[in-house]
Amino acid sequence: MLYTAKVLAGQLSKRFDDKKVKSAMVVTSSVAAMAPISGASTYSTTKIFASYIARALNVELDGKVDVITYEPAGVATKMIGNTSGKTSMFTISAERAADTCFRDLGHQSETHGAFRHYHISFYFNIIPTRWI
Repeated sequence: MLYTAKVLAGQLSKRFDDKKVKSAMVVTSSVAAMAPISGASTYSTTKIFASYIARALNVELDGKVDVITYEPAGVATKMIGNTSGKTSMFTISAERAADTCFRDLGHQSETHGAFRHYHISFYFNIIPTRWI
């Protein structure tokens, strides 16, 4: 992610300088970036790293490239063991995830996307870290 962002940041910034065409970059993170999760410390660490790089790029490229960090909770994909793609109380469809992320692009520097994921992130903020 870091090396891709490094290459893209330069190219997209130059595109704006040369043609005045604004571009965008979406960095996919996770709600896991909000707190260390027992048994998933490496995952949480990589996600907070991705989120902070995106936030920094958003400041550095302001006005030239819209950068957003997308921090969803569960998305109904094979990654979380959902082979059917059906949503649940904690998951949204991949299509809904993309829609909600792109809805916020250009307006916010970070998003959880769907209301369901904002609701889950709220609990990450109020529940003591040792309980997560």
